[in-house]
Amino acid sequence: YSVTGMDISFNPHDENVFAFLNNSVYFYQVDDNEDLKNGDILYRQLKVKTLSYFIRNTFSLQCFAWNPSTDYKNLIALGQLNGKAALKYLGSNDKSTVFCPKHSRSCNVLAWSRVNPTRLAMGLDKHRNASSLLIWDLNIKNTEHQSTKTTPNIESRSTHALKPFLEIAQSDAVNSLVWINKVSANSLIAGHGMKYLKVYDIRTQPNQPASSPVNHKATMGLCVNPLQEIRVASFNENTVALWDLRSFSKPISTFNVEHNISKIEWSPTRNGFLAVLQNGINETRNELVNIYDINLSLPEQERSPPFVCARSKLQLGDFVSGFTWSPQDKHLLTVSNSLTFTYPEVHEKISLSWRTRHDMNVASGNTVNSFSLIPEENNNEFVDVTSLIEKRAKNRYGLNTENPSKNFDLSFEPENMNLRSLWNWIGLVKQMATTPVHNVTTPTSPVSFCFAGVYSLLKGETHNSNTETVTWVGLPTSKTTVYTSTHRNRILAMCDWDVFSSASPSDETRFTKTSFLEKLVRRVSKTTCVERACTIALWHGNMKLAVEVLNKASKTQGENSNQLSMVSMALSGYTGVNSPSLWLDTCQNLMESLESPYLQAMFSFLFANAQEANHSVGQAGKYEQILNNKELLLQDLVAFACIYLPDNLLSIYIKELVASCVENGALDGVLVTGLSTAAGVNLLAKYYEMTSDIQTILTAVIHTGDKAFLLQPRILHWKESYTDLLNKWELYFERIDFDKMWNKSTEATTDAQTYVVCNYCGKNISNSKLIAVHSSPCGNNFPLFPIPGNSTSSCQTTSCPSCRKPLPRCSVCSTHLGARPEETGEWLKTTAERVVITRIYQACQFVNWLSWCMSCNHGGHAGHLMDWFRNHKLCPVSDCSCVCYETPGIKVVVVGRSIQK
Repeated sequence: YSVTGMDISFNPHDENVFAFLNNSVYFYQVDDNEDLKNGDILYRQLKVKTLSYFIRNTFSLQCFAWNPSTDYKNLIALGQLNGKAALKYLGSNDKSTVFCPKHSRSCNVLAWSRVNPTRLAMGLDKHRNASSLLIWDLNIKNTEHQSTKTTPNIESRSTHALKPFLEIAQSDAVNSLVWINKVSANSLIAGHGMKYLKVYDIRTQPNQPASSPVNHKATMGLCVNPLQEIRVASFNENTVALWDLRSFSKPISTFNVEHNISKIEWSPTRNGFLAVLQNGINETRNELVNIYDINLSLPEQERSPPFVCARSKLQLGDFVSGFTWSPQDKHLLTVSNSLTFTYPEVHEKISLSWRTRHDMNVASGNTVNSFSLIPEENNNEFVDVTSLIEKRAKNRYGLNTENPSKNFDLSFEPENMNLRSLWNWIGLVKQMATTPVHNVTTPTSPVSFCFAGVYSLLKGETHNSNTETVTWVGLPTSKTTVYTSTHRNRILAMCDWDVFSSASPSDETRFTKTSFLEKLVRRVSKTTCVERACTIALWHGNMKLAVEVLNKASKTQGENSNQLSMVSMALSGYTGVNSPSLWLDTCQNLMESLESPYLQAMFSFLFANAQEANHSVGQAGKYEQILNNKELLLQDLVAFACIYLPDNLLSIYIKELVASCVENGALDGVLVTGLSTAAGVNLLAKYYEMTSDIQTILTAVIHTGDKAFLLQPRILHWKESYTDLLNKWELYFERIDFDKMWNKSTEATTDAQTYVVCNYCGKNISNSKLIAVHSSPCGNNFPLFPIPGNSTSSCQTTSCPSCRKPLPRCSVCSTHLGARPEETGEWLKTTAERVVITRIYQACQFVNWLSWCMSCNHGGHAGHLMDWFRNHKLCPVSDCSCVCYETPGIKVVVVGRSIQK
């Protein structure tokens, strides 16, 4: 059914033949020499006369319908503008039979019944004194008016016409109709005007069949899903209504399209596919055929609204006037105003699903393909974070609590300086909490205090810092102003600018005595680079040590030896505030040619002190070039600011660093934000957003050991996500290791998840309250399970501690559970194995534990069952056929623990 007057439909008995309606009906056959799957195809007209020959110069055709039965193969009904319906056999020269209503009006729709293929329903326009829904039956003829001869053509009138089998719908126009074939063979649905739909049951009174009206405007284009006939679709203007015949009181769903609709049709080969043709689009755009996927509900939710998904839009390059589904494959046949036929393919829906092993499943139709999106391992340009997390988890990444800095070695990212800074800082903070730092008072909670970060330490400072003028070592004429305080000492230690030893000198002498500085410079030279060690020495006002470090390194650096020698010579020419302008200009040119940011920062420090006497500049402006150098390590920037900036400028600078680190998600920023603070959590969240590395941020916060902090909702969400990921990868042991560390940090205790109850009284027979008191060395008051460290635990109970009823018997030894089983150990081969296992049994008494199969519920002593299943697969109970040890998804359950088979 199409409102445009142009329609197209395949012959149900020959998939290569189709009929095209455009005032006349033309029959076409697909050219066998053309490939149907190549888009536009050629068609050739059949070498028979078309129906235009029979209706020439008379009324035009309005609709047509193929008879679906093989008994009436190639029979087609043709509805005319004057209301007549002619029956014609395709390719036959026999003259047609005509059904004539009493009053002349347009025939809007024709429909054959699939169950009773001799019955043809005809929908007509409204007439005041006549019915608009006529049902004709080819097998029922009025003997009085039976035609004695056939008409010569479709327009021929016979005075002896056939009489309708049923006439209904008095004074109501019929816009569309459809038979309900499988649900009810004698029922059909009709759309009347723009007012309502009716379901007619013609099994009742012949002249007044039962009807169920439903008020709704969507009365056009009624069609039944051939693969699920309880689903019906109709339309009105730009609205599509979906109906359920089991509840026909209202549509189960409606949806709108952009323009008015001219035709809808269900796919005969794919359930739930509904094609919708729109019209009324202006000349600058092509008409579209929209394909909708009506996903039906689950069986227990069949009456809920279906989900409608717009599958695709077929823009066919011309004005589409009609279409129909191919009866055999996944193509549409369309026709344009210019009589161009196209055969586009409607592809299968593609569903994507990520697998837990970093692969993707792609399902289309009846095929499922799986492929990996991760390049080969030798591709260093791409790193998949999920595979990286899995590799780290197997190496217990992040779980090293004794030496957290070792976790970086397990990260598989040796070039990631952010990770190195994070784990080194965590290890440094933990070391600070346990090792006394010179001239620094240990707080009440050292770990949580240190994990608070530099910014929190400065906010807690209540006293002003002390100012001190320090004379440079090796350059008596140069002096520098520095600032000291207890909190600054701790910040320097957090920046790894201190040596953790009770024998370290006090802060008042750190710039005057060389023993402390030499240790620091020597350590920095070994762990990082010579340039950084030299710069730290110079920042401490020790020109002599800086030159010595450069001279020593120039002899071993190879390619950089010449550059280091030049820098050493330039440093030797520094004379403090009286440095000549020639030296300044020369060193300025040298600094611009240097690639090392530390050597550049070293010269910037010298320039700032050399020019101090020439103009008055504040401390922040004096060292601005150093403080804004983002290529330096954050810990060195913070330490430098802690020494050379006054209190007010230091607070402002650290606050700016906090904002910058949180915004960029830089892990080295935990030095200033801390881990156990809101700013620290925001920084980790930003890093997680940028990298999806949930493993690093979660294992890092565990090291704080702050129970209240770890139980925050955001961190608990991270924890659940990470453990779920490990479970999906079946990394159960790795997940257990993580849970153990988490429970230790949060002081969490896990309640028993499995316990045994008595079959008679229903009480817990392993309840500690019932087994706490022992009245005698052996007797019924002793526990069912061994008590570690209790010499009397070898004598176990064989009955319920509450009701004294006997416990079940072991399936292997037939003794009551609770009695101490004999430790045979027959499966052990060597004496050494028996000694080892005997020691294990003596340590944990595991063989005495109660175990059972979760499939058949038979059980016994754990030791006996383990011996049994080493040689057998079936249950030890004689009349039980359960394959306990090989049942998929079943575990051997032991009270107090669970062991995967």
